Amino acid sequence: MHTALVVGWAGSMALYELAVFYPSDPVLDPMWRQGGTITNPDIWSYEGVAGAHIVFSGLCFLAAIQSWKHDF
Repeated sequence: MHTALVVGWAGSMALYELAVFYPSDPVLDPMWRQGGTITNPDIWSYEGVAGAHIVFSGLCFLAAIQSWKHDF
């Protein structure tokens, strides 16, 4: 259950960082965003990584429920 919460939080924070990204603001334009463009990031784009975290969070939550169901 803890893993599901942490992974969901990580995905939510990745989406939040995308939402508050301002290229002209040095605080909200971190160093890792200034490296240039990637032609085909595939799943390693920010959206892909955030989505994978959120899906994995849901799977971990379902696994926790399944585990609790068999414990009682």
